[in-house]
Amino acid sequence: MEDFLLTHRDETPLYKTFQRVFKNLWDEFFDELFRLSGYLPLYELMIGVLRTFRLFEIKPQEEASLIKILETIKNFESSGVNSLKDFLDFARLDSLSSEWEIALPTNSQAAKVMTIHQSKGLGFPIVIAILYGDTNKGFDYIFEESSDAVALLKINSQIAQSSSELMMIYEEERIKEAVNKLNTLYVGLTRAEKELYVIGVKSKRDGYPFYFFPSEDYQSGCKELNSKKDIVHTLTPLELFYNLEIKAEAILEDEVLNLSDKLWGEYIHRVLSFIDFVTDGFDLNLSEIIKSVNRLMKIEHPLEEIRDIIEKIVYHDNLREFFIEKPNRTIKNEMEVVSSSGRLFRMDRVIIDPERVAIIEYKTGSDRKAQEKHILQVKNYARLLQEIFPKKELSTLIAYIDMKDTVSIMKVK
Repeated sequence: MEDFLLTHRDETPLYKTFQRVFKNLWDEFFDELFRLSGYLPLYELMIGVLRTFRLFEIKPQEEASLIKILETIKNFESSGVNSLKDFLDFARLDSLSSEWEIALPTNSQAAKVMTIHQSKGLGFPIVIAILYGDTNKGFDYIFEESSDAVALLKINSQIAQSSSELMMIYEEERIKEAVNKLNTLYVGLTRAEKELYVIGVKSKRDGYPFYFFPSEDYQSGCKELNSKKDIVHTLTPLELFYNLEIKAEAILEDEVLNLSDKLWGEYIHRVLSFIDFVTDGFDLNLSEIIKSVNRLMKIEHPLEEIRDIIEKIVYHDNLREFFIEKPNRTIKNEMEVVSSSGRLFRMDRVIIDPERVAIIEYKTGSDRKAQEKHILQVKNYARLLQEIFPKKELSTLIAYIDMKDTVSIMKVK
């Protein structure tokens, strides 16, 4: 996989390359999950991941962690957010929060198994440290950062000798790794309050960390006798049962979002979210917006083609007035509103004038079967905004934009 990532690092989107290179893997493990992504709720999608990869069966020792992930997703959804992207951002930014902690009984008479990193800051009466030998095999890669770039260097000891600059980089990385190893070893050997036992798994070539532990000519400490009698606990194993089946029969094939429609919709929504008003210089601004969205989404849609579609929207007879800049007019693109029940809703474009409020909802793709659902959606938006602006007149429109560059408007009463 590392070779694959390096070989195809410049190809975007990378998942399409993975789909081509590893077609059998994609068909067996990823295809169904990918099609359901964006359709199924996040919790059910995660159930599908666990089922497809048989994680409870293959990794029974990670049972608590897998259940914790499901619990965290459930709590995340209860906040009113159900987007996979939002959850991944949450997991990346809040990875150290208490939301991910697995609670363990503090008074249980049981051995706690953890890594040295996890034991940092903790102390235990008795510690058994298992240390594995480490032979210095060099570095896979060295990251060299400068003020405006990051370089990925492949340097070994022989290559480093050919250049003083490379030698300095190599030595700096070697010293940094040695310090990290010593810090980790220090943490592991200072967790014991009364007794410390060190078990070394060593081969003939291993040096670190065993040269710190002479096998002879050292004096052992005296074992402290416990005054309390040992308490024997009898534990009855608890067998857990999992129902990881997705009710796929309830999902009609034509209800699953077509991938091209979905990506197209995300793209058009992103472009329109940057447009407040159509003013002097709009053509130039629109070109810059399209270029920026192309870079952000790593898509190369033709500039003129997208410009033509957006102009059909903003200059449409039924939409033009909502893109004109007026005194005391406020535009809220991607406006988020929380209902009284705590659910979060995101409206594509809200135009707030002194006397009225208008909602424009963009719909892309060629599917018109969901029109009734769209109408209910914007009516719900109208009810929410009526609570916020009780004295303003409300109007709602749905702008259908299909991939044939056709724009049609539906006024919802």
